[in-house]
Amino acid sequence: VADEEKGGRFGGGQRRMEPENVTPFYFRVLGFEKDPLADSPDLRLSMLSNLSASFNVVNISIALAIMFSPGSPHLETADTTSQSLCSSALIAGMIVGQLVGGAVGDAIGRHVAMTLV
Repeated sequence: VADEEKGGRFGGGQRRMEPENVTPFYFRVLGFEKDPLADSPDLRLSMLSNLSASFNVVNISIALAIMFSPGSPHLETADTTSQSLCSSALIAGMIVGQLVGGAVGDAIGRHVAMTLV
């Protein structure tokens, strides 16, 4: 139905948007015609896995900040070697997790693998 039939673009009629045509503002700013998450469970799943990896990185950063803060009971035993070891263990764990998670995802499916993890 043309705009003119509904009161025109500048006329008194209001245009009613159907739910499937509603695109959130932030997606329109980024240049998307429609919500890319609406029909893509794989995209939502990859976003969730990236969120969980980022969550782990933030947590280790907070743990290191607590470990090196003044008054911390761990300050006497904490040194730069401990900090480096902790950071390296985080990165190594992420690499192993991604490799194992990818293999499990290939074997039984991404959605089932993410549910198990």
